[in-house]
Amino acid sequence: MVAIKTYSFRLGKDDEDIQKTLGSMSGSARGKYMKDAIRFYGNLGAEIRLLNERIAELSTALEVTQPRLRQTMPGGGDDGAFADILETSIDDLLRM
Repeated sequence: MVAIKTYSFRLGKDDEDIQKTLGSMSGSARGKYMKDAIRFYGNLGAEIRLLNERIAELSTALEVTQPRLRQTMPGGGDDGAFADILETSIDDLLRM
């Protein structure tokens, strides 16, 4: 028979938010909530790394696309105003 481990913790005076969240739940719901929260938090680092990789890929693609964008502008890229606006918009999207 496999022993089931039990973990517990005490709430401190600055933990009113935790008490508010957990206090209204039944014991089994509270246990499931805490397990899900711990799993979510544990996986968060991997998710952030993946997002950072995708942002880096988008930034690289933007750097490659940007010169071509200016070349395909009406007037052969002489009017850089539209390209500047587009570049600023894309940069803003990447920073969100």
